[in-house]
Amino acid sequence: MKYDILAIEKRLLQIGFDVVKMENVSRSDYLPILQQSVERCPNDAVHIVYFSGHGGHYNGNNYLYPSNFATLYDATNNIDSSSINIESIIPIFKNKGRLILILDACRSDFGLSKGYFSEMISSENTYIAYGTMFQNTSTGTNGLSWFTEAICDEILFPNIDVDALFTQIRQNIFAKHSTQLPISVNGLLENVVLHTELNYCETDKMVYDFVERYGDVYKNRFCQGSIFYEGGKCLWNPNYKCYLYTKKIASFLTAFFLVRVANHGNYADLTMCEWQIIIIH
Repeated sequence: MKYDILAIEKRLLQIGFDVVKMENVSRSDYLPILQQSVERCPNDAVHIVYFSGHGGHYNGNNYLYPSNFATLYDATNNIDSSSINIESIIPIFKNKGRLILILDACRSDFGLSKGYFSEMISSENTYIAYGTMFQNTSTGTNGLSWFTEAICDEILFPNIDVDALFTQIRQNIFAKHSTQLPISVNGLLENVVLHTELNYCETDKMVYDFVERYGDVYKNRFCQGSIFYEGGKCLWNPNYKCYLYTKKIASFLTAFFLVRVANHGNYADLTMCEWQIIIIH
């Protein structure tokens, strides 16, 4: 489990997440830690809660077993007061963004509830990814679980949504081991991409290099004074008879085009120049 946590921490840091790592958490600390984490985040955040440890089901409910589960259960003989019901985690994140709940734990019967099916319930904007099917164990070799290993293999694949990602993870495990099928429940109201990689072509790079090298020169020469700019439109600058025009390039770069014109004209016509005109002066 320790290696699972370290592996996931490394991958989440690689794709830009802030990570709070807690090990051997007791039952009384688990939910407060999650609540504190939510309070530090904006309401449109993507939250990933990853659990690696023991778990199971009992009387139709799915549970995670904290570090002091055995001690609590020996004292109370009550699984609800000794473990963490997954349904108690989800409300913490309600109206706080999107929750991706990754549970690398067994779903075996606790031994007292034969015949009950433990359905995973997902509320809106929640995605639950379990490491295995109902009544099955989550397996691993060489200190790393198959589920976590597959996540680490696939999560760096860019620009795919969470559901497609965990489909690839499922395929990864089954292709290697022909067993253990991770099951997911998708309650997200929109596509969520965990790892975005911005693409650009050689032309984009040329423009970027040009702007980086000469942008300040042209800004200082033409753009002192009253440039009027609104939301991606180029507006007339009466002082310098030029337009300030911005263009999105491959979703990662805004390049600035200064186009001097003789009269007011229609700025929409200038956009037809595309790459034939970068700077006219």
